[in-house]
Amino acid sequence: MDDRSGKQLGHPFTVNGMVVVSAKHKVSAAYRPSVGAYGLTPAAGKAFAGLKRAIEKAGLRLYVVSSYRSHAAQQALYASKLASMGRAYTQKYVAVPGTSEHQTGLAVDLRSPGGRGTSFDNSREWRWLRAHAQNYGFVLRYPDGLTKVTGIGFEPWHWRYVGVEQAKAIRALGANMTIEQYLRLA
Repeated sequence: MDDRSGKQLGHPFTVNGMVVVSAKHKVSAAYRPSVGAYGLTPAAGKAFAGLKRAIEKAGLRLYVVSSYRSHAAQQALYASKLASMGRAYTQKYVAVPGTSEHQTGLAVDLRSPGGRGTSFDNSREWRWLRAHAQNYGFVLRYPDGLTKVTGIGFEPWHWRYVGVEQAKAIRALGANMTIEQYLRLA
């Protein structure tokens, strides 16, 4: 149970060593992880570099669209999407500031020459990720059909670093297993 409040929100809710940031598990603007390569934490950046080398070796290409995003940047993005896309779209696909995994430095949004955004799941790169991402510590964070569990609509572009051991354990339970289900938070 997440009973953090006040200054405690300067650190993310963590279960079994896994950071969880969502509408139910918020962080304050004070939370700022150390980020480096690819705009990810050092461990996530190193893992993503390995994933990127492997996918390129397979003759495919990935591009980072977004990774670390500060609380203020998330606030600006949310306001911009609300103005340009409307409330229904924004509530489905854009996390309220303080509830975005991008603030952790553990999430990365991707695209490929064959797909971007909602068409990313039609690309060869996405199929490769679905088969191999767990070997590099990444999981698809918002699978199709599980909005009631995650609070976010299907985002084929959003991948979350959880570490190889946890990613393989999550994937072993099914291709659409969520972090909330895995940690029994849902």
